Amino acid sequence: MQLNLRSAEAVRAAFRAIEEAVREKAGPKAFAGVTVQKMIVWKDGYELIIGSSIDPQLGPVLLFGSGGQLVEVLKDRALGLPPLNTTLARRMMERTKISQALKGVRGRKPVDVKALETLMVRFSQLVVEQRWVKEIDINPLLAARKPGRPGRSRAVA
Repeated sequence: MQLNLRSAEAVRAAFRAIEEAVREKAGPKAFAGVTVQKMIVWKDGYELIIGSSIDPQLGPVLLFGSGGQLVEVLKDRALGLPPLNTTLARRMMERTKISQALKGVRGRKPVDVKALETLMVRFSQLVVEQRWVKEIDINPLLAARKPGRPGRSRAVA
């Protein structure tokens, strides 16, 4: 993942770097392209990660936790097996430290945890139904109160 690309040349350089890294790590035929999206910058929200990879013995394993640039440093994550229902999704989230912050801390508004549960259930369905997906991450998954709409939150990948 490449962030803060401010010019067309920066996007081209990032593309080349990603392509080279994938081909070096996984072989010359492994590179299938990239997706480029406009970066959303929010001052007030939480960076989360949701992902999945294949365990040789268990099959797909789900990941949820603190995301963003410090994901490897904070190591605040929980693992679970798909498919999830809303109860399993909530319990998975509750096993992380970030779950307390999602309820609202230090003046920040709470995030709609039910919306995150729904997102996790749908994500787990994708992983189960699309067996060709070997690894997938949404990082950062930005979760914040939706501006201008009291009581509503949003999550943006």
